[in-house]
Amino acid sequence: MTTKSFRFSTLGYLALEGVGALHASYTLLLTVTESDGKEGKKLFLSASMLCNAARAYGSGVIKPWCTVENNIDNKKYVLDSKDKAFALTQNEILIGGT
Repeated sequence: MTTKSFRFSTLGYLALEGVGALHASYTLLLTVTESDGKEGKKLFLSASMLCNAARAYGSGVIKPWCTVENNIDNKKYVLDSKDKAFALTQNEILIGGT
């Protein structure tokens, strides 16, 4: 079983008092785990994000979502957290896994 992690960061803009580009920026964390199965290789993709915009503003909730498209057969997968267990750091927001 092989696990690879990818981290993507970008500045954001949120036009709210007290929230600047630094607070509205976010980091997307992708983790891909590959395992061998009877039918071939299986991939598990999970995603989480780091963002301080709600904390900088003082209240609110950030609700990210993620859809992954397979470029081989063009199937779309929506990442969710149903019936799965995840380990997150204190500031991470779970997007989900599939």
